[in-house]
Amino acid sequence: RGNDIPPWYTWCIRRDTEGRRTHHLHFVEPGTKDDLICFRDILREHSSVAMKYGELKSDLATEHGHDRVAYTDAKGEFIRTVLEKYK
Repeated sequence: RGNDIPPWYTWCIRRDTEGRRTHHLHFVEPGTKDDLICFRDILREHSSVAMKYGELKSDLATEHGHDRVAYTDAKGEFIRTVLEKYK
């Protein structure tokens, strides 16, 4: 997935004094990331799903180290499954 296809967005990160990311924000036009907003709302409403997602993210962070793209891609199946079940 490259940066040359829409939807485009602006994102900002903040790092701590050791260079680790502490914040990661995306700014998008309304309607371009509706599935992600829906996923966020599902996590807020279903603590068991949020806990499983947190565990997955921890495992993937260990597995993929500093490979942000692989980490993000590896979360995709979980997110799609949750959206299909709760949406």
